Amino acid sequence: MIVSDNGRLLWYSRRSNVVHDLKTVEYRGQRLLAFYHRRPRSEGHYELLDDRYRRVRRITAGNGLRVNGHELQLTDRGTAYLGIYRGLSLPRGGRRVTEYVIQEIDLATGRVLFQWHSLDHVPLSASYEPPPSDGSHWDYFHGNSIEAPARGGRTIIVSARKTSAVYGIDRVTGALRWVLGGKDDDFGLVERHPRWQFCAQHDARRLPGGAFQRMQMSFVVSEVASSRPPVAASRDSSRPVSSRATARTTRLLSTRPFEPQSQAPAGA
Repeated sequence: MIVSDNGRLLWYSRRSNVVHDLKTVEYRGQRLLAFYHRRPRSEGHYELLDDRYRRVRRITAGNGLRVNGHELQLTDRGTAYLGIYRGLSLPRGGRRVTEYVIQEIDLATGRVLFQWHSLDHVPLSASYEPPPSDGSHWDYFHGNSIEAPARGGRTIIVSARKTSAVYGIDRVTGALRWVLGGKDDDFGLVERHPRWQFCAQHDARRLPGGAFQRMQMSFVVSEVASSRPPVAASRDSSRPVSSRATARTTRLLSTRPFEPQSQAPAGA
């Protein structure tokens, strides 16, 4: 649904199954409405609606994988970045793990232009989440936001809840260019600035302008448990952070006060 600033209902569409991630996006010069539609025992998908709420496009993952409702980012090149949770059993020992997969999809053709697997680059030891004792899949990474490369750049920014870290991924090679936070922090954030340490964050986004590569972290730390890194308090906040990847430096710009009504759900 969409409501006005004064609470008046502007649009409502009843769906038979769960809907996530309702937002506006830009595609081919048009402002469209996007949302994820999850259907049980079937492939979920994103839908794009025009200004008359007619479906313009249906977006799914490629290579036989299923898109997850955490993230959709469109680019001005006519492509979409999607996040995917893929369950598998490891070759050694047979442990069941859920890895995070990123795809860039050509919207016109559905062709996969880029694909990245967390298990190829981020070890299980980076996770603060303990393996489940019941033999179910270990969601060790839990990616929850993707920021496409800036114009002329090649760094994809990805937030991972279960490692409490933000990753800079090379769009060409797939290699990690840097890690901010977590156990494998490249910036000295944890060692030099322990009060800046974040956990279970969401929405790592670039801030416009400036010579630095800037990222705004909307920290979701409403669950503080033994599986999380130490934090000062259990609260949500938004922290603009200025980070310079080449020099491996970071600077806290400001913080936003805790707002109880804005708490995110546990699985975000």
